[in-house]
Amino acid sequence: MHAAPKTYLFGIDRENPVDCAARLAEAGIGAVVTGVRPDRDVLQAVRRQGLDLYTCFGAFALGKDFPGEEHLARDTEQTPRLWFGSGCPNDPDLRQACLAQAVGAAADAEVQGLFVDGARFASPASGETFDAFLTCFCPRCQHEAAQAGFDPDQMLRSVRSLAAFVTAGQDADKSLPDILAGLDSWLGFRSHNMRAYYRELVRTIRRRLPDCPVGAFIFPASLADWVGQGAETVAGLDWVAPMLYRRYPGDNGPACLNHEWASLLQGLTAKSGVSFREAAAATGLPLAWLETRADPDRLTAAQIRREGFLPDMLARETAALVRALPAVSVAPIIQLADEKLPDSVRAVRSAGAAGLGFFAYQADQIDPLRRTLRA
Repeated sequence: MHAAPKTYLFGIDRENPVDCAARLAEAGIGAVVTGVRPDRDVLQAVRRQGLDLYTCFGAFALGKDFPGEEHLARDTEQTPRLWFGSGCPNDPDLRQACLAQAVGAAADAEVQGLFVDGARFASPASGETFDAFLTCFCPRCQHEAAQAGFDPDQMLRSVRSLAAFVTAGQDADKSLPDILAGLDSWLGFRSHNMRAYYRELVRTIRRRLPDCPVGAFIFPASLADWVGQGAETVAGLDWVAPMLYRRYPGDNGPACLNHEWASLLQGLTAKSGVSFREAAAATGLPLAWLETRADPDRLTAAQIRREGFLPDMLARETAALVRALPAVSVAPIIQLADEKLPDSVRAVRSAGAAGLGFFAYQADQIDPLRRTLRA
């Protein structure tokens, strides 16, 4: 197993990388994460300060090379759905192109670590609508499911049942726990498929870069099974970086605790007649982890997005992965612009994290970060 990543920051000032890299080194940052192909000026600035360079790529990122609908994931009615700028996880051309580009660029830049992002299926907050979550049922995925011993027809029926529950309200014959229990095969296929992807990822990188640690930005433990990123799925990696963004601002927040839980609970409650309290219980979310002190019976998705989670949630999420992955370095990445940054850092470290990262670079957040790391 490779050593844990150094304390890292996602992003750098690309307009003035020399001064920025010096500030980051002085603040206590040991590594910078960039996109697939870092600018030469960035690479030189990072090296000059003795910082490590990690690059990151999107596992199924469409980009300009894959514009056609045939590369998209599909819902239960075969409607193409875009999620997180990504296509179907079982599109072989898309998978191979993204991976080949990333490995080649990492070799050229002589990086100290390579992260994959988006190596999963769609999540509740990944698409423009909740329907993007209820994928992928394209012919490729249905064939793969059958080959792996899953029942594609049963998977389709179970997700259609969930879709009907979300759009048309409570089914008198099926409670929410019953509907969620019926999703086991769909979620199992997602996990099975991603295990195969991560094995392919590691093999490919080891052939070209045998000494390069392989890591992934993954979902928090409380949400990972929904997207096929449970602990058993990523157990063959060197590093995992659960994305523990407790109170991410803005309208969109794929992978962020507040946005993902808000989207999931909103989908399960908006038209079903089920309360937030009931939906939280059915999905395993203790409401005490939320920052809000609102009455659980009056809780809304907007409040969850706006107020987010307590720093203690980050400790719980970290500890769950540390226990489940004793042979993997768990190095969470947390929100940099956090008014409770010192508490969040302490929470992650107290839970046994082997490393720590921050998302994402903002010039006005470096001084608070320096004070936190140097305290």
